[in-house]
Amino acid sequence: MVIVVAEGAGQDLIAKSMNFMDTQDASGNKLLLDVGLWLSQKIKVRLVVQIFVSLSMCRQRTLSSPFTIQLALSS
Repeated sequence: MVIVVAEGAGQDLIAKSMNFMDTQDASGNKLLLDVGLWLSQKIKVRLVVQIFVSLSMCRQRTLSSPFTIQLALSS
């Protein structure tokens, strides 16, 4: 998967999540935060949560199936 992000995109989102104040370099240009690292971290966290929820739901279905209940009763 390839995600293309424009320079300067998401600066307000990153600043909110990191409580970051605007800073400038020696010539007065606004220093931009690294949206690539921030975005990759957010994607990884989202995928881990999604996988965990999917596995939990799959496990619940498996545990509540009649076959599993029958096995538990016969033990």
